[in-house]
Amino acid sequence: MKRLIPWATATYAFGLCLAVLLGCGCNAITGASSLAIEESAAGGAGPSDGSAGVTSMATGAGATGGHDSEGSQGAGGAGPSGGSGGSGGSPGVTISIPFSFQMAGAFVLGSAPLEGTAAQLIADHFSYIGNYAVNGCQNNDAPYSCAANGCAYPGNPSSEILSYEALRDWMLQFRQAGLYVGLWGVTYDNVEAEASCMAEVANTLRSTYGVTAAFFDVDGEKSFETHQDYSQRFVSTFNAALAFDLAKAYTPECHTAVPLGPWLDGGFSSIMPMAYWNDVGTSPSYCLQWSLAYGAPIGQSQVMLDGYRHGSPHAWSEYADDIQSSGGVGLSIWQTLHADEWGQWKSLIESEGIAIYDPAL
Repeated sequence: MKRLIPWATATYAFGLCLAVLLGCGCNAITGASSLAIEESAAGGAGPSDGSAGVTSMATGAGATGGHDSEGSQGAGGAGPSGGSGGSGGSPGVTISIPFSFQMAGAFVLGSAPLEGTAAQLIADHFSYIGNYAVNGCQNNDAPYSCAANGCAYPGNPSSEILSYEALRDWMLQFRQAGLYVGLWGVTYDNVEAEASCMAEVANTLRSTYGVTAAFFDVDGEKSFETHQDYSQRFVSTFNAALAFDLAKAYTPECHTAVPLGPWLDGGFSSIMPMAYWNDVGTSPSYCLQWSLAYGAPIGQSQVMLDGYRHGSPHAWSEYADDIQSSGGVGLSIWQTLHADEWGQWKSLIESEGIAIYDPAL
């Protein structure tokens, strides 16, 4: 991911391959558990980080750069539960399989919202969407809090990060429309402050605003190679500060020597390397093999794609073929595609078996 931070400009290039249904080549699964997770009146936790699957994030272009950078389950909650509304006002649906990063998903900015509708995404076999929540901190001083360390977060929103109220409304909108909803953030060098702030945002949304994120994806790039201790420091602080379980993913650049062990051992069920083939030349298969070389099994590695390049010069069909060639299952799109672009992925996901989805939808 490539992110702009308010105090300075920092540029960074940002076991579930289940059953194939008889008679078709899709990677749909039926799933015994409903995706609509039961919760308390205050909003329940998302799936545990172990069973929830695997995640990833990436870098982008555009005006400010990219990744180089709800139904009523009580008062909030991680899983979609039907209802009405969502982007475009389409009636919501209920995905009948548990959350996993082996699904297909999308990540957006507050300043660059989804083009298209939630119903469109679901029809094209996308199951989750995440919005930007934290973009680093100015200081790393204990006791850690977003405000005390000058972090960019919903309590101090920017053009790219929504306020708490707006982020809550966005999460409810897309959850009611049927998608799993979550958050992503970028960490640089103030590791403990940034880890604490990301946990604080997730905790606050749940406890104060009544909506629970299903997942959190952490983007940590070059500084995590330069400082080999950053990964363990971040993971330990983040896990200790979280007040509930949710699925966790880590997004690195797939040409840096970042230790993946601390993330995988710390309950991050997905490594999501930035497969920005059209932007920087790192193909999905290259990134999947990079993850494997650094200790992440293919089943726990889900590529993040440079959606902001809109499948040019390499077409999305080439991306799908390349993911399939390394046995990848699960993908995410960083920065929204155009509304008429999502539909290209439906047949690719079905024919290549590169993401799981609810076969009933």
